[in-house]
Amino acid sequence: MATKPIKIIYCSWSNYKKEEWQLAKDQLELASQPGKKLGELFELEFRKVPTSEPLLCDLSAMVKFKIESAYRHTKVPCIVEHAGLIMEGYEHKSFPGGLTQPMWDSLDASKFVACCAPLFNSILFGPTLAPSAVG
Repeated sequence: MATKPIKIIYCSWSNYKKEEWQLAKDQLELASQPGKKLGELFELEFRKVPTSEPLLCDLSAMVKFKIESAYRHTKVPCIVEHAGLIMEGYEHKSFPGGLTQPMWDSLDASKFVACCAPLFNSILFGPTLAPSAVG
């Protein structure tokens, strides 16, 4: 007997996230569920939910605030995401962390990279945090 996919509310304005899901759902499997595609296990409902988020270097704190904001609108468990870069030598300050997005949006991708390139040798990691709110 086929089981119904678990419905997940994904709060995002990004069309890219929708495109990612369209590709992933029919191609990827969980190691714990071999033979079942993600789309058989999960149904993602994308919602353009307005969220508020403070500008912080600390990505974890920023995303925690964002998920609480999304949950206040949806009143159901949901997922949000926020990505940020952390430059080599600034790990202890998580810089620029959550401040990456406003810089990226203001300068556009190529100008952002050109502007920041002289400041560091390499980016340590660009974490995407996607915690969920459980009601």
